[in-house]
Amino acid sequence: MPERFRPVAFARATDGIEAEAKRAADEGLTPLGEPLVGAGGKKIVFLHPRQTNRALVEFVEPKGTH
Repeated sequence: MPERFRPVAFARATDGIEAEAKRAADEGLTPLGEPLVGAGGKKIVFLHPRQTNRALVEFVEPKGTH
């Protein structure tokens, strides 16, 4: 059976999604592009699954915080 990506999303109050993406990059993880507006108008950014054991990690900025 082929391996599949495992999506994981995190949403929490932070200094902003841009700060979370920078923090992840500072720890050696690669954000997939710049943060963008996703479903429901929430800002999102993904981390490269190659560095997260094939899990597709998504950071979600709660709506109303941007």
